[in-house]
Amino acid sequence: MKRDGKSMDKISIEVEDDDDEDDISSILSDGEYESKNTIRGGGDIVDILRSKEKLNAEQIVYLTELFIKSMISPIFNTNKHVIQLIDPGFVALYMNERISKKIKLDHDHDQDQDEKIIKKRIITMSKYYNGKHSGTIIPIHYNDHWSLLIYFNEYNEFYYFDSCSKYNQNYMLDYLQRLIYDQIIDKDSNKISIIESETQLYSYECGHYVVMFLYSFFKLLISEYQKQVYQNLLTKMITSSSSSSIYINDINEFNQELKEYIRLRCCEDKRRNFLNTLIAWIHEQRGF
Repeated sequence: MKRDGKSMDKISIEVEDDDDEDDISSILSDGEYESKNTIRGGGDIVDILRSKEKLNAEQIVYLTELFIKSMISPIFNTNKHVIQLIDPGFVALYMNERISKKIKLDHDHDQDQDEKIIKKRIITMSKYYNGKHSGTIIPIHYNDHWSLLIYFNEYNEFYYFDSCSKYNQNYMLDYLQRLIYDQIIDKDSNKISIIESETQLYSYECGHYVVMFLYSFFKLLISEYQKQVYQNLLTKMITSSSSSSIYINDINEFNQELKEYIRLRCCEDKRRNFLNTLIAWIHEQRGF
């Protein structure tokens, strides 16, 4: 697997000088959203975002699905699952199953039963990487820290985001190695880009950064779509009735823009404004 760990020279792209308040509000308000006042086992999402509590798995899933439904589905005008989410609990389970395989076999447990469980996990995981959808979102939680892995299925491209430098990077690489070992992805045809950002200031902020990373990635997908529509390209990124795919005209250019956008936008100065706007939008949907 190829890794793109080199630092990027500064590139010239247009970045708005204003904050993201109006930007995120306009995008989210266009999507249909079924509001929930509480997340099962997670408390009120607004109260959590306002507090200094670390986001848990249910809250990360909740916000990810909110973005998919409100940003991606309306823009690409499809009911198909263009972007899929792997529950972070299943990622942890998959890793633990693979680790526990050797332990169970060494102690002469029911080998057939163990193999069936592991095979089922592998088959399920494989669907996320070999389906017809365009992207896969993989929130990673390890050592009490959140990071984010995104897979662009059609381009065999992984993007890794971590607001605490390389805190979870070894675990992420171990996860990819297990996918290779289980023949879910191919070692030689996939590439990984480490997307650097400002380091978080406080331990509870890692989940906030994951949400900002995800929003930034989706925003650039939408920007790429709008740019192609404006240029009247014959090949469009819109999903057809027979395909759930997102077309990027120049993946290398997209990667550069993503790196620069994350560097400029996913930082402490922008974090609080982003959260305040997200909270205001959730309140609006609830009719407060």
